[in-house]
Amino acid sequence: NDKLRKANVELDNFVYSVSHDLRSPIASVLGLVNLAKQEEDIKMMRSYIQMIGDSATQQDRFIKDILDISRNERQEVEPEEIQFETMLNEIFEQLKYSSNGANIIKMIEIEQKSAFRSDIRRLKVIFNNLISNAIRYSHNDPPQINIDIKVDDMLAKITINDQGKGIPLEHQEKVFNMFYRAHDDNAGSGLGLYIVKETVEKLRGNVELDSIENEGTTVSLEIPNLQPVF
Repeated sequence: NDKLRKANVELDNFVYSVSHDLRSPIASVLGLVNLAKQEEDIKMMRSYIQMIGDSATQQDRFIKDILDISRNERQEVEPEEIQFETMLNEIFEQLKYSSNGANIIKMIEIEQKSAFRSDIRRLKVIFNNLISNAIRYSHNDPPQINIDIKVDDMLAKITINDQGKGIPLEHQEKVFNMFYRAHDDNAGSGLGLYIVKETVEKLRGNVELDSIENEGTTVSLEIPNLQPVF
């Protein structure tokens, strides 16, 4: 009964938070639409349209995050051989249309001694969230991202480093919690690092974060190599 009550409380909190974060961009869009209807200045109308687009993008990201959580819980791990370079190129290509995404300085080093197998859908979710965060919270223009991957028979050791805002020390123990925001800029859903942690754990790996405020953040991952046993 205690476990059931705890689950119900967590579900209530989840529904409340999701409802709030889904409604907030819609409220912004409706308000901007009303302003645009009354505006005659074409420049101001274009500004409103840009803000409407930003709100829609925010909601789209949030819905995607919720879907990633659901898929991670429901779907079994399906290992396949991973080509890290190809996968990263695809992710950066998708992100180049995001804010500052087109001009990213990428420093990627891959040292691979053996074939690596894992669930590519989940790896894409992990990398996409971490790289998106690195772009979103960069205070450099263009943003710089350093990715180092070392693969052997047992696992892949991955570090992703940015030179962004960093995370204050008092927030670092909580950043993997659901809906926790370390920054008050309302840019993220508070789900990105939670999704990373849950997805890494589904792959039986681990994740750690080290950050210095105003200098940057490094996320370190260890993902097991799911090679078939003969």
